[in-house]
Amino acid sequence: MGALALIAILAVAVGSRAQAQDQFEPAKLESFVTAAISVNELIEQWTPRINAAQNEAQAEELRDEANAELAAAIEQTNGITVEEYREISQAVRGDPELAARVTEIYQERTGQ
Repeated sequence: MGALALIAILAVAVGSRAQAQDQFEPAKLESFVTAAISVNELIEQWTPRINAAQNEAQAEELRDEANAELAAAIEQTNGITVEEYREISQAVRGDPELAARVTEIYQERTGQ
């Protein structure tokens, strides 16, 4: 999956205003990308299961399970909290320079 698609998937609406790139330390952005890679892998695992649900109630239950796993993956990443992850995700959506920096880190990590 391309870096831009990854960023789009990872963006979580939290109602906060976009923040400038310099408000996030490089180490925080590194942790964000580490967590984002884990989150992306989980999304790829859960999406087919959710799409194959037999009804909306089952799909909702699967989404709840997936969200719990996503939060756990973020919490297990050193240097970032779920709230910080959400803040950076939102900021990436509104700050092209920050999006470019996150994409650069992602590409360095994954070779994509």
